[in-house]
Amino acid sequence: IDTARNIYEYLGMIKSLLKPKTGIWINCGPVQWHQNAILRPSVDELKDLIKALGWSIKFWSIDSKPVTYRDNDSDFARTTNYEGYRPLRFVLVRDL
Repeated sequence: IDTARNIYEYLGMIKSLLKPKTGIWINCGPVQWHQNAILRPSVDELKDLIKALGWSIKFWSIDSKPVTYRDNDSDFARTTNYEGYRPLRFVLVRDL
């Protein structure tokens, strides 16, 4: 989700693709917002936004140990300033 230029659009689109009461969204990934992002909410702000948009949060955690973006192979171009990230993991159910 951190590739979003506009996180409101992402959340609205994902919600529109899932059925009320049975639509489940499972996420595991970084929250290091894209350089062109209009908004860059903190994880806590993102959680509040998700709740306000009509999702039930069934699970929410941030890993304590970072996950690397790539291995030590120097043949790959570096596309981020970070060597790793702490995944945000959540399970959401669309309310209405």
